[in-house]
Amino acid sequence: MMTAKKNPFEYEQATKLSPEELRHYYIEDFSYSRFVSSRRNVFLVGERGTGKTMTFLYYALPTQVAKAKEKGTALDLSIVSVYVPCNNPLTHRREFELLDPLNAALVSEHFMVVSIMRAVLEAVYSVPDIITADEESALRAEIGYGLNIELPDKFALKRAIELALDKSSIDVQESLNREEDDIRAHFLLFNSGIRTLLYCLKQVPKLQDSHFSFMIDDAQLYNSYQVSALNSWIAYRDNALFSFKV
Repeated sequence: MMTAKKNPFEYEQATKLSPEELRHYYIEDFSYSRFVSSRRNVFLVGERGTGKTMTFLYYALPTQVAKAKEKGTALDLSIVSVYVPCNNPLTHRREFELLDPLNAALVSEHFMVVSIMRAVLEAVYSVPDIITADEESALRAEIGYGLNIELPDKFALKRAIELALDKSSIDVQESLNREEDDIRAHFLLFNSGIRTLLYCLKQVPKLQDSHFSFMIDDAQLYNSYQVSALNSWIAYRDNALFSFKV
């Protein structure tokens, strides 16, 4: 059961609510949800406080897990909705302003890609027992090879990937600090990062038929290079594997 607040009129941000609370507070609009729970690219436009973040968080996978658990129904993984907040430290990094345009664009995309990849992991691992021990062993080898990253053996797979992603960002930062002429070897971009991770996850039996829906919240906080990159991803005509809700 939910814990009652002392002041029922106290303002609370949607991002501060648990999946269980979101499940109870949000009122489904089935006409509206047809667009959010779809394989289409969708833009949500509205003033602050109109419910954009609340909508994204409600349809995000952790809340759908809580909903299925409460109702005692099977979880539908045909669409895996991944909530991606843009108001985070990786988004607000400004090193790109000191670089030439090409490296500035690549550095900006790298930090955006790492943020989205971490969001994918959070969403997938919100599902209890989604990956068995045998599947995790095979997935570890595939992700390590596909992303060309070293995954430390002494950590569980999710944590190992997170550490590897953090290390890639550290490598980028150190390259910037050394003012290397070519720092591009350290970058993770859309195809080498996000797309590769999704195809690896599709090897998990429970995710083999899944479509990944990226719900990008507060996209106006992205810098100009990141906006250009995001627009180029949205321009893909094939939406079989992923789509964007912005």
